[in-house]
Amino acid sequence: MGKTFRRGGLVPAVAALLVIACASVADAQQSKRGTIVNLRGQITAFKTGRLTIKSVDGGTVVLAVPKKARISSLTRVDFSELKKGDFIASAGMRQMDGKLRAIDVRIFPSKGRHPPEVFRKFHLGPESTMTNATVDAFIGGVEGRTFKVKYKGGEQTIVVTDETYVMRQNPGKSSLLKPGA
Repeated sequence: MGKTFRRGGLVPAVAALLVIACASVADAQQSKRGTIVNLRGQITAFKTGRLTIKSVDGGTVVLAVPKKARISSLTRVDFSELKKGDFIASAGMRQMDGKLRAIDVRIFPSKGRHPPEVFRKFHLGPESTMTNATVDAFIGGVEGRTFKVKYKGGEQTIVVTDETYVMRQNPGKSSLLKPGA
């Protein structure tokens, strides 16, 4: 199994993602699927439907996890696994030349649900963006580590550096929700 991603470094365990309906979190945003919460941190406890996370800002958040919560894992992969037609999500920073330098690239499974197409500002800083789109072309071949994505209403050019986390998102199980993840 490949190494997996967690902000601040690699860990030998699988990182877990949750899509959970939560009613009272300040940064929550409405979507067609309900309230979506972006939360980064480390799991400190998981007991009978309650997940406790120490967020990256040092706070503690307790979430109710429904039995039907969708849980996914992220596994770090090589850039060469990215293919034309893949649906990706990429946090990035706008560069002077207009291209986006990817902080991370998440490759979603070809079947199943993925986030809606979007290009918007993101919460990692004034020049940060989030792009959810389909890979359309590679510039300079896969070795160039630059690719174009298309989404409804536009396209972006994304540059992947050696520091960029390229990850594949896969279905997961509640057994991934353990302290330290």
